[in-house]
Amino acid sequence: MLRILFLFLFTVSADFAFTQSFTEDLDLPFTIDGKALRNPLMGGFNAPQFSNVDLNNDGHIDILVFDRVGDVFIPLLNDGTDDPDGFDYAPQYIDNFPKLINWVLLRDFDLDGIQDIFAYSTEPGIAGIEVHKGSYQNDEITFDKIEFGAYDFDILSYPGNNGLAVNLYVSNIDYPAVDDVDCDGDLDVVTFNPGGGYVEFYKNLSIERNHGNDSLIFILSNTCYGGIYESGLSEEIALPCNIGECGNCFNDDEGTSRHAGSSLLTLDKDQDGDKELLLGDLSFTNITLLENNGDCDESYLSEQIVFFPEVKPVDVPIFPSPFYLDVDKDGINDFIAAPNNENNSLDTDNVWYYKNNGANDLLDLEYKRDDLFCDEMIDMGTSSRPTFIDVNADGLLDLVVGTLTKFVPFGEKDARLYYFQNTGSLNSPKFELMDDNYLNFQQYNSDAFTFAPTFGDLDGDGDMDLLVGEEFGSLFYGENIAGPNMPIDIPLIIPEFMGIDIGQVSTPLIYDLDQDGLNDLIIGERNGNVNFFKNVGSLTKPMYGSDQQAFPNTEFMGQMDTRQPGFVTGYSCPVIIENDTERYFLTGSQTGRIFKYENIFDPYGEFTESDDYVDGLNFGEFSKLTFADIDNDGELEMIGGNSRGGLNAYNTDIGGFPVSIQSPSLVNKLSFYPQPADDFVKINFDGEFFEYQIYDSLGRLIRIDSDRTINTNSFDRGIYVIRIETSEGIKTKKFIVN
Repeated sequence: MLRILFLFLFTVSADFAFTQSFTEDLDLPFTIDGKALRNPLMGGFNAPQFSNVDLNNDGHIDILVFDRVGDVFIPLLNDGTDDPDGFDYAPQYIDNFPKLINWVLLRDFDLDGIQDIFAYSTEPGIAGIEVHKGSYQNDEITFDKIEFGAYDFDILSYPGNNGLAVNLYVSNIDYPAVDDVDCDGDLDVVTFNPGGGYVEFYKNLSIERNHGNDSLIFILSNTCYGGIYESGLSEEIALPCNIGECGNCFNDDEGTSRHAGSSLLTLDKDQDGDKELLLGDLSFTNITLLENNGDCDESYLSEQIVFFPEVKPVDVPIFPSPFYLDVDKDGINDFIAAPNNENNSLDTDNVWYYKNNGANDLLDLEYKRDDLFCDEMIDMGTSSRPTFIDVNADGLLDLVVGTLTKFVPFGEKDARLYYFQNTGSLNSPKFELMDDNYLNFQQYNSDAFTFAPTFGDLDGDGDMDLLVGEEFGSLFYGENIAGPNMPIDIPLIIPEFMGIDIGQVSTPLIYDLDQDGLNDLIIGERNGNVNFFKNVGSLTKPMYGSDQQAFPNTEFMGQMDTRQPGFVTGYSCPVIIENDTERYFLTGSQTGRIFKYENIFDPYGEFTESDDYVDGLNFGEFSKLTFADIDNDGELEMIGGNSRGGLNAYNTDIGGFPVSIQSPSLVNKLSFYPQPADDFVKINFDGEFFEYQIYDSLGRLIRIDSDRTINTNSFDRGIYVIRIETSEGIKTKKFIVN
């Protein structure tokens, strides 16, 4: 029977080796400031994009969120009640959507009552739009990519001057408008031209060519839609003097600059049939509404509300994008604004919601809040790095989470450690935020951020000490002086621990990799390699050389590399899971892919990379994993951190029998004498134990027994692992035979 040991914290029994099932159906209660969160584990919002969709074909309108930070889908399922806030995170629908990047919007182009997807091209190097047609299978929405065959690429195109197909250009930064702009019944596209500044109108000829609504046939109809020009130098948009003109009323600097990014939305706000244009810009925090005083045949954007809505203007640092969808289940589209920028933008409480008390073609907006859905989930800003640890010594594993930052203007940082206490029970965990600046790590923000905590017994005193990685590659060390089985007490934080500096973005792990009885340091980093620092000191006085390139250290442990093609960085984040016969190395990465390595015995050799463990599991960029059996079901649960600053939770099928959390008191009470052993070794343990298994250094089972004296005459010289079933839990510990 196998037993799994995870990071010195606890053990799990299993009747089979590791498998590969991860399901994001783990429902963990979280409370912040006395409020129980409805959807705590959605993973956070940084640049969310919103569309309506019916996920399960029940006739109720649901909401789909796509976040361009990490390119993740976040489905929100209508609970079927009249509660306007009644939407539940529904990760079971994520796999129904194709893998897409940068921007996504849902529209029903063929009027079959099922939403279709318009999205940025996934063809490498091709800027444009791909389309996925929606349908239902077993009452779940699914999509098939439409094959257009435009010069061998399945993207929208139009005939160029030479008659050859040209890609309908939309940049990866912008967010276009897809709508029936000319009132003929089919969907058109409004987007900025490649140089920026001018807006282009691509007319759909499906109706004109008697295809009904089943086709997407475009021509470039207008290169100066509405007659406007956006310089990006001012919140105000340069407007035309007369309908049909382009540029007469522009400023003297017309055309001399190019905008870096814009987001667009069209809607009819005044029941006159034509469409107004709403615009957000990368350089500003506002949404501008451009009034259409033309008609369906020719847009004339001659008036503007620079700070829209007038009742309480959007103010989203930075680069807001407008959205128009039914948020409160009343059948009338409401207005939302959220950041569209991947970096240095508002990363918490960032969804502005205005209820529309009018009609779909007559806006009457009422400001409601600026934290729609955000107040029901964990969102700590940008980049979350969780780890399990029993902080208060109650036998339940808590969570400590490090972050890169929370948005602060002018490039300042607000990085912290967050402490979520497990206030539930062994079988029913629940977490409450107890400290949003645990151990006051915020004080180091002038010199350090991107905190990555880990715990382990560094000084051999039976309690769990703290190491924290940070942006610039060094480590913070906090000695726990509490002693075994006591709440963690770290009175002093020491920066630049032992002079170690691996380069950038250190992510440490404490683990005795070479099985010599001394805890080594394993440190992931920005470049995607993993560093090994051998403990050349003793059990109670660890010592690590500061140069990762100087033997016995190595900066290429196992020859691992988490960089993906096209990326120069990898951001490795190490985790090790060990059972009685083998151990695995897992690491998150910059792209979100989770790597698994086997045969991790020789840090200077080459580990074996495997794709069969977590293939396809992706909850966002800069993934960071932590595991524990927190519900006593004998199987490990996984919490994942990501670039959006939230958390995701997964059930796994690793394990199979009840778990016992290894407390420091058990570590202290279990020992061996003499050490190293010659002819025998005695087991010292104050409580009862039932039997034990002994494994050699190759993981081979060599003895099963229950005698407290182990005869070692027949043992070869080396390190052995014993797994003991005790009255207080399961313990795996090493002993040495001379």
